[in-house]
Amino acid sequence: MIQTFNEFHGSNLLSEGFLIKDDHIVFEPTSDAIINTSFGKGSNLEPYGMKLPFGEMFSVYKKASSADKKEYQEVLSALKGQSSQYTMDLDSYDKFLKRTALYLSKIVTQNKIDTIIVLDTSSKLLPDLMIKMNRYLPKYYDIHTYNKGLFKNPNISEIQISRQYNLQDKTIRELQRVLDKANQDQYFSIKKVPTQFRQLIKNWLIVNDKILSQIVDKNVMIVDDIITTGTTAKEAASLIQDAGAASLIGISIIKGI
Repeated sequence: MIQTFNEFHGSNLLSEGFLIKDDHIVFEPTSDAIINTSFGKGSNLEPYGMKLPFGEMFSVYKKASSADKKEYQEVLSALKGQSSQYTMDLDSYDKFLKRTALYLSKIVTQNKIDTIIVLDTSSKLLPDLMIKMNRYLPKYYDIHTYNKGLFKNPNISEIQISRQYNLQDKTIRELQRVLDKANQDQYFSIKKVPTQFRQLIKNWLIVNDKILSQIVDKNVMIVDDIITTGTTAKEAASLIQDAGAASLIGISIIKGI
């Protein structure tokens, strides 16, 4: 796990994030941002942490306490290129990517990360960030995108409902219907499972055997873009730990709601 955040408290941008200006979203140093840095960028800021089985999933940015929930969601949508209401300022987007990539590259080198595994995403935000990170990291780092490092289990019959908890029969039947439908369609999506039950679905992800040599006894970082429930991160972390990683860090760009 990350030992300290103090090295990064010296940034002269104590608060930076996204603002809505007219119909554009801009990124700049301000105390009024809708999304703020929270990963040690400033002496009074604490990192946001989501509890996961391997420790915590840290997020670089999160919702500012004064921000409106609806506006926050619109900013997230704009970052993913999916907002019908606002346009992302391209210069701001590039500045945001550079700042975040530089910051995460420091985390990678500080923790002697050997392998970076990028989680599943439906937007270009995470791939764009990885391109920027490649400019700051030495060439020997292994960065594996989703479907190369991890991929969905093609044998849907192997996907199971965890009996770790004392589930009601009604819940088991509901989850089983989702799995039966996935078997019928030969396609499984974790998003089809109700949010509160996603952590109960097991074996829906698989580690690619071709990258096991870059996991066993290695320091691994998993990176997500906008983490909400942490379902994919939890399953990925469990798989990577079981595969024999020496250490594991989880980081997302932004905490969703």
